[in-house]
Amino acid sequence: MKHSEPTPSAATRTITQTPSANGTAKMGTVDTTVTVKKELNGGEILIQGLLDQGVDTIFGYPGGVVLGIYDSLFKTPQLRHILVRHEQ
Repeated sequence: MKHSEPTPSAATRTITQTPSANGTAKMGTVDTTVTVKKELNGGEILIQGLLDQGVDTIFGYPGGVVLGIYDSLFKTPQLRHILVRHEQ
């Protein structure tokens, strides 16, 4: 099953206080546009955090609970995964 990615959308927010010269808050509005690209799941957040920290290689053992992370990892060619094994 293929998941479709949401299309980018824009939202507008209003800032209602701006500082004045004497340090008190002056009422006013400033409109800013925020672009929302897509909602991230936990695996995507983890992978993005690893990339932000400069990680290029991770070691892991796929299964059960971490399959969501491996789904995100599969879509990220910047990270190298090394499958660990336990030889008993």
